[in-house]
Amino acid sequence: LFNNGPNMVNNGVRYLTLGSNASIGSNGQRFGLNSGTVTGAGFTLTKVGNKDVWINSNVAVANIVVDGGVYGAQGNNALNSVTGTVTVNSGAVLSMYSLLPPILR
Repeated sequence: LFNNGPNMVNNGVRYLTLGSNASIGSNGQRFGLNSGTVTGAGFTLTKVGNKDVWINSNVAVANIVVDGGVYGAQGNNALNSVTGTVTVNSGAVLSMYSLLPPILR
């Protein structure tokens, strides 16, 4: 799932279900997944591209890999339902805002 176009902060995707390992990213403007869910137990979500992707949703995946740009986690359960690891590779950024409850790792 990739955005090469205009800003999609409040009108982006709400519900995303992974059927395998998948990538999400942006080389356009900021891209957001808001007030929904990202599900894919057992699968890895990889953030690619050089622009921001902010997720203000419950994220229930096995792992998150940040390969480029900014992966932003905001709000309730944006990271707490990740069952494995969160990996931030060289040159990438994990940004967190208003995480409730606090990260329990």
